[in-house]
Amino acid sequence: MYRKSWRSLNGWWEFDFYDDNFVYSHREKIFSELNQRILVPFTYQSSLSGIGTNDIHTHVVYRRKVRLTDQERNHRLLLHFGAVDFFAEVWVDDAVVGSHKGGYTPFYFDITPYAAEKKEITVSLIVEDKPGAEQPRGKQSIGAPFECWYSAVTGIWQSVWLEFLPDLHIETFSVQTDATNGTAFFHLRLSKPVEHCRVDTEVTYKGNSVLSLTSAARYPATELNMTIPDVRRWSPEEPNIYEVSFSLMAGEEVIDRVETYIAFREVGLSSDGLYINQQRYFQKLILMQGFWVDGGYTAPEAESFERDIQLAKEMGFNGSSSKPPASSTPPTGLVFWYGARLLLFTAFPKKPGRFFVRSSRTLY
Repeated sequence: MYRKSWRSLNGWWEFDFYDDNFVYSHREKIFSELNQRILVPFTYQSSLSGIGTNDIHTHVVYRRKVRLTDQERNHRLLLHFGAVDFFAEVWVDDAVVGSHKGGYTPFYFDITPYAAEKKEITVSLIVEDKPGAEQPRGKQSIGAPFECWYSAVTGIWQSVWLEFLPDLHIETFSVQTDATNGTAFFHLRLSKPVEHCRVDTEVTYKGNSVLSLTSAARYPATELNMTIPDVRRWSPEEPNIYEVSFSLMAGEEVIDRVETYIAFREVGLSSDGLYINQQRYFQKLILMQGFWVDGGYTAPEAESFERDIQLAKEMGFNGSSSKPPASSTPPTGLVFWYGARLLLFTAFPKKPGRFFVRSSRTLY
């Protein structure tokens, strides 16, 4: 789900290692002097972070000042993290706004109450990343990389951004598609009770409108059923994607607008193999580890990940068996993945070795 009202917080942050956790409290540490800088979203182990060391540090701390415009302060503020490995405690100024456990999943916090009437806030993170086997690590080594075990990843490794929302907005949505009938069922959750509002839905294919729908907005959920005429199914050979926009309207005023995409396909398994859209499909998969020599889990540029996918396609592959960092790509990367005509098979992050740890099943 995408909005146009957001601002990236990637870039240089204050940073330091926090190995003296028995000496200082978290509050004392985030207000103390930090002696290094780091280029977010690269972790300290990568050369692109500006630090580049494989020394083991179980705790690190980040800090950055963020100035807010008058227009931004008039909205709800959501602070997003694409991924932080492993446990993150997030502060705004002198208050803890929340915490998150798990190195491969996105999360966010509504920081509106902590930023009210402030022209500048300070965002801080305390990150814990223990080297023990009880923590899911994927193919990260402990210390220096060796053989097929790659450099460790600690802290922020995907983008950080602020999103600005009206008080009444579309919080989340889910969708179920049926390729046989060309139907899509949407379940939109709204942030607060609503009166005399509607949801205008527009579905386009390659820039051309294929369906428009208007429905009364309801709290807590607005449900939409639609049938796409002459639906085009998705396959690696014909990667048909439909763009969908939802506009929450009060008369002619656009209160909130979000965009997403959907596709229609059938996937099945039989004793003789994989079927896509009721046709047996032979897989030619490439293994994508999702590690970069200079960036670790993080692609050096937005185009780097897309270039890898395109090269795999040009070499004749029709899909990828992807390790956790590759399969935890940002949504924009997934859109390109589907549009580049590739199947995607993903793996669980786990500890080095044969067996899953229990926490891996719980977290992911």
